[in-house]
Amino acid sequence: MFDQTSNWMEQESYPDYDTTSTERRRRRSTNTRRRHDNGTNNSYGDTVFKDLNGRITAFRYNEHGTVYSFEYDREGQVNSINRSDGWVWRRVETSAFRGWVVRNYWESWKVDSDDCGNVEIDDAGVRATGANADLMGLPERV
Repeated sequence: MFDQTSNWMEQESYPDYDTTSTERRRRRSTNTRRRHDNGTNNSYGDTVFKDLNGRITAFRYNEHGTVYSFEYDREGQVNSINRSDGWVWRRVETSAFRGWVVRNYWESWKVDSDDCGNVEIDDAGVRATGANADLMGLPERV
């Protein structure tokens, strides 16, 4: 058994390969639409990914190269933003605090909802609308 040569990577070594559950899973996952399948470019050259409902699920800035992915609550409001280089934004609504918690590799801070305003996502990018929106650390178009 151990002295027989076998290349486990070839289908001849495992004749039932096509009927394994792994192969069925691979076929099923490649045939179904994923939530980031619908990528388009905007006028800035950024890539905007939308789900089947037309809601933006990810955004890749052309000049940064980082990808922002978004999660929404039941009402359609953004409640989570994840950036591919490790930054995380989470919306928090408790009796003690209403706003966003921002984390990167070195620190974390809170931004009150009065300071950041609304967080909006459209084909031009992600931005906060408040008077002190720069506290959020989101990218800004000039």
